[in-house]
Amino acid sequence: MIFAENLHENVIGPHPVRHLVFSLPKRLRVYFKYDRKLTKLLYRAAWDAWSVITGNLPGKTAMIAALHTAGDLLHFHPHIHSIALDGAVDENGAFHQLPEIDIDKLHDCFRQNVFNALLKQELITQDVVDNMLTWEHSGFNVWSGEPFTDPDTRRFLGRYLKKSPISLERISIRDDGKIGITRKTDDFDETRLFDPLEFLAELSSHIPNVWEQTTRYFGVLAARTRGSHATKKLHLNNDTPLLLDEPIEPTPPASKYWATWIKRIYNVDPLTCPKCQHQMKIIAFLHDSKEISAIAKNRGIQPYRAPPPIAASVKAENKIKESTIIPIWD
Repeated sequence: MIFAENLHENVIGPHPVRHLVFSLPKRLRVYFKYDRKLTKLLYRAAWDAWSVITGNLPGKTAMIAALHTAGDLLHFHPHIHSIALDGAVDENGAFHQLPEIDIDKLHDCFRQNVFNALLKQELITQDVVDNMLTWEHSGFNVWSGEPFTDPDTRRFLGRYLKKSPISLERISIRDDGKIGITRKTDDFDETRLFDPLEFLAELSSHIPNVWEQTTRYFGVLAARTRGSHATKKLHLNNDTPLLLDEPIEPTPPASKYWATWIKRIYNVDPLTCPKCQHQMKIIAFLHDSKEISAIAKNRGIQPYRAPPPIAASVKAENKIKESTIIPIWD
């Protein structure tokens, strides 16, 4: 929820975007299952393909790409869901929308980018590429939605980028101990059954590595570019020109939706009075640490303590490790 609100309010901007999905054939998915570092090739393949489609427009385009690895029945199915800027922003901050999208060209560019990346990694040979190019259906697929600016749609898509591999509503435990995952369609329901250990093994293949980022930003929405634009006071809209001489605007206030986020995520309304259950209003924010400590003491609230400096934390952790060494005797 917070991720989606941040995308809508602070990242995407006012311009139309579209939902793009880039999928792989089954023959190539196995390479990404056992080496998640290779997933960076999928991000780049999708971004480079979209850059080609918008290459005739003046300026730079953008994309927010998220890796999803699970199919409807928890099969390993790596694919990229993305929010793509439906056009390009030039040096003057003017937006130029894409008149139409050549989906066949986008498909071919993505397919060739994936082939080139796997060839460079020496995971496949040119014979494999030539063979797959003869297939009637290549297994690659690129889907594009219509461009939109609707806030609710943008928020929904932002939440979808961060969705879990499997919904708890689709998981059931049978009387025989089997775990079932059900996919419901308009025509039929399909269920895949697992032994408990098989289910855990299948689920573990969708867990990102430590420090792995599953969402990446490209083009004018990349963090470095957005920071540079903020410094230069670059406004990404058609009405405001690029003004380098005006002072930098102060940091915008916190989002007015913060209470809504807390309520939706933790199921607790922070503005509901715990005594009378009526809605409260914020009348002031206190910043003086002495005043905060005095009020906390008077109300019997545990005072806030800032986390210790990193260096001190590391030093304390090392002392704990040294003190917990267990000797081994012959």
